[in-house]
Amino acid sequence: MATINRRSFVAATAASVTAPAIARAKECPAAGMDWMNMSLQARNSAYNNGEHVGLDFARIKTESWIAGSKALREQRSKHLDLPYAPG
Repeated sequence: MATINRRSFVAATAASVTAPAIARAKECPAAGMDWMNMSLQARNSAYNNGEHVGLDFARIKTESWIAGSKALREQRSKHLDLPYAPG
């Protein structure tokens, strides 16, 4: 049986995840963006959801996630802070 070290596994996993994403990104019809050649500032702007959906909507959505998380934590408190192992 062949063995694979951790570094090789991580590299192979990352490549299998990012390669399709890069291929799809280059085909982005909405903006016609070439992600591989964009500047850092342009890529950061593309991922700035507040700019795209509006700061008020982003704030309301974030507040709803916080409220939902708080309610779930209150309802399922016995499921919080569970140890993964005895140590």
